[in-house]
Amino acid sequence: MSSELEKEPEHVEANRGSEPSDNPLARGLNITVSIPETVEIRTVNASVLADYEVWSSYLPSCLMRLWGLLWPTFKASRLRTVLALHG
Repeated sequence: MSSELEKEPEHVEANRGSEPSDNPLARGLNITVSIPETVEIRTVNASVLADYEVWSSYLPSCLMRLWGLLWPTFKASRLRTVLALHG
């Protein structure tokens, strides 16, 4: 097992001793890279995020309270319907 790890890959042994060839594509290309002097980074207004944070914690509480009021009402009306049909 350790002898397999020590072997070099075959493609490395095949190229050993040969000189690197020129890249024919590099002679035909003219590449220009421009970097701006200043970079403007827009940031988020943190006060707006604070409003979302308040609502994201307040809204689930309100919905749970609303559900707590609506569910017993629904169950009671359904019970009245069942009693009226069978009673």
